Amino acid sequence: MELSILGTRITEQRKKCNLTQEALAKEIGVSASAVSKWESGASIPDLAMLCTLADLFHISADYLLGRTPSNQFLICDDSYFMGSMITDMLHHSGYAARAFANSEQLFNALEHITPLGILLDVHFPNENGLDILKQLKEQYPSLPVIMLTADMSEEVHATALSYGAQGFIYKPFSAEHLQTAIESVF
Repeated sequence: MELSILGTRITEQRKKCNLTQEALAKEIGVSASAVSKWESGASIPDLAMLCTLADLFHISADYLLGRTPSNQFLICDDSYFMGSMITDMLHHSGYAARAFANSEQLFNALEHITPLGILLDVHFPNENGLDILKQLKEQYPSLPVIMLTADMSEEVHATALSYGAQGFIYKPFSAEHLQTAIESVF
């Protein structure tokens, strides 16, 4: 385990919870200097404290330790078939992948997972994929997003680019098209 990952993730989660090092220390019953040392990578919490931190932050200890797949994609498409197909294509290309049917599920997953990127549908029955993209980029500006769409209109393309999309995969597509789009972004 690389200490910098653990320290970075403790810092990231502490800030997400709007806690200072002193407030976190008080919450879990340690000194502020212990928290500072964890965050700087000078020391690490013991196993019991690692579990306490994970519970407090509502994340897994694996996430804190940097053990989540670094090659994982999250897919958000309201079609179960499409989500399953893309997941299978990605698995065959050596990536981990999880599919979600709506933005609520996607954002819940992002609280616990830092994926390599997101594949996001443009059209949902009760949501707008472009609005989801805008929200993603506001909350996770460096997270790459590739849009999935059968809509080739210039308006959708221009809006997605202005909101920060890194690429497009036009439906229907093959595994080769998917791999080419991913390679162009990553």
